[in-house]
Amino acid sequence: MLDWLAVLAQTCRTLLACCLLALAGCTTADLPLLGKPAAHIDGGHDISRSEYQTRLDLYRSLNQKQTALNGTQQAVPGSTQGHSDELQLEDKAVGDLVNEELMREQAATMRLTVSEKEVDQQVTFLQQALTSSPTGPTTLTQFLHTYGYTMQLLRNQLRARLVQVKVENKLALERAQKAYEVLHSGAQFADVARKYSDDRSSAAKGGEIDMTPKDLALVDSALRPIIDFLQPGATGNGPVRAQSGFFVLRLLARDPSGVKVLVIYTYGPDAQHFRENNVPQWFKDYVSGLQKQAHVRYYVGSRAEA
Repeated sequence: MLDWLAVLAQTCRTLLACCLLALAGCTTADLPLLGKPAAHIDGGHDISRSEYQTRLDLYRSLNQKQTALNGTQQAVPGSTQGHSDELQLEDKAVGDLVNEELMREQAATMRLTVSEKEVDQQVTFLQQALTSSPTGPTTLTQFLHTYGYTMQLLRNQLRARLVQVKVENKLALERAQKAYEVLHSGAQFADVARKYSDDRSSAAKGGEIDMTPKDLALVDSALRPIIDFLQPGATGNGPVRAQSGFFVLRLLARDPSGVKVLVIYTYGPDAQHFRENNVPQWFKDYVSGLQKQAHVRYYVGSRAEA
């Protein structure tokens, strides 16, 4: 009669021996799962393997759902394209986690905080957006299930987003104030707009924008009183906070056909209107500078070190 316990014991001893032999010939660099985090930030919080794997799994799920919605097929796993796609997801997962940690550090330095109430508000906004979705109403529970989120993971990401928005908004205000100071010192409006404005279309024209009465009706409520109050040739008293950011305004002309204004716009929207794809180059450069200062070392993705 075959002794299954003896066979199982022998199998386990064989597997253990193989593992020990393999480990004996490996360095820490050969064993990143055992010896290294996903990324190391000098003087900061290492990105753990578990954090990274959770985020990577989430991005894989989101990518699968988006691919299905687009009606396209995912690349075959293991193929050249499949390997390239996987590396992109790995880079995004670890890169986003590193940037979030750098933003937390900057927020602490700037004494910026995010309260639980603010996160609650973001959850509520998301619930409202899901309910009024053009593709059909969806509950938050359905959303979490569909995209592989847990409530805690969602709240963590909403908190990280709020931190980024607050850091970006503080820097945006400082940039807008700097632009106004340069302008107030006697610089030409067109030169300042070309250097500082995040609206590249108007910046290329020295900040000039023509607005019809119909355009004026759609202007942010924070800006309309300033435009109505200014006399031709006059400049507003410093940057004005609007929904999408900060504006320095100068009125050139007003007549029945509309108004002509000069604008220096600095991107700094509130959390509801913040879009990662719209982040200006100056903020991207700021984050890149933080990464260099932190001497970030990656152990996963295309930037993985040996």
